[in-house]
Amino acid sequence: MNLTDQQMKDLLDDYIQSGLAAEEEFNILSEKPYSPEELAEHLEAIEFILYDRKEELALNDYRNISKSAGALLKKHKIKFNGQSFEYKKFRREFLKAEITLLEKYLKGETPGETENKNTETQPKLTQIIPKFIGEFETSGRWTQKTKSENEAVLNLFLEIVGDLSIDSYDHQVIRSYKETLQRLPANKNKIKKYKDRSIEQILALPDVKPMAVNSINKNIRRLSQLFKWAAHNGYLQRNIVEGMSLPETKRQDQCREVFNHEDLVNIFSTPIHQTKKYRYSYYYWLPLLGLYTGARIEEKLLDDQEYQARWRKKYCHLETKDLTQRA
Repeated sequence: MNLTDQQMKDLLDDYIQSGLAAEEEFNILSEKPYSPEELAEHLEAIEFILYDRKEELALNDYRNISKSAGALLKKHKIKFNGQSFEYKKFRREFLKAEITLLEKYLKGETPGETENKNTETQPKLTQIIPKFIGEFETSGRWTQKTKSENEAVLNLFLEIVGDLSIDSYDHQVIRSYKETLQRLPANKNKIKKYKDRSIEQILALPDVKPMAVNSINKNIRRLSQLFKWAAHNGYLQRNIVEGMSLPETKRQDQCREVFNHEDLVNIFSTPIHQTKKYRYSYYYWLPLLGLYTGARIEEKLLDDQEYQARWRKKYCHLETKDLTQRA
């Protein structure tokens, strides 16, 4: 049997739509939501298959799709001579359809969406970032410090992976970004030996102390906020950065809990702060310094002469001895 090019195209388009419909039905009937980690693993598995299919197409290797291609032909009662040009052409087009289907899975497309999809090229990331930052800045949700920190994270992302159209980034790019972060030092633009070097030059240096896991995850969370915003504003189908954080290095029971309002009322309602009845002066001052500066108990600020000078100037004109000796 011979198929015209249009018939072959229609058959494979129907195959793609059926695949998307099956995925959509699975999502509709799913009783248990994915965790971010499960979603990341699911999408990563699809990406690996997609990579294999693209490699097979480049190598003219049709062994892994021959059974599926044969099943589709059998379903539609189409018979080909396995050695004919028509069958070999169909087999190759089927492999291309598999690649298209996997790409649509990753973009989160649903059945019938292709026909209605806007074909305009999506803006580049450098065009998206000012809109993202501007919205948070205008709404008053960010301080200048938060804005600067987010800009630093996004500039580093651009430096590592480059400026692409927003929908061109995929999980493979994000994985590469994450792997690079794991080899980079923290605050590279503030350290003289790294400041004027490219990413490649820094990675080639010996004895680079990589940033901590929580710093890596902070970068990933801020990047995820951008991609989440892009998805909500119609630039993407889904936030591909979600679930890409590294596992925390601490057990859950070792993580600090944040003081709530009731905790703070209890802490500062004792005679120490209400009537200044205390045995040592630092009983009074240290909680206040922690409250107003955010300093943690294990931070060794008081061992550093520069910090001592800055603290005396900025906070209550205290001397180190006031915090560490009896009143």
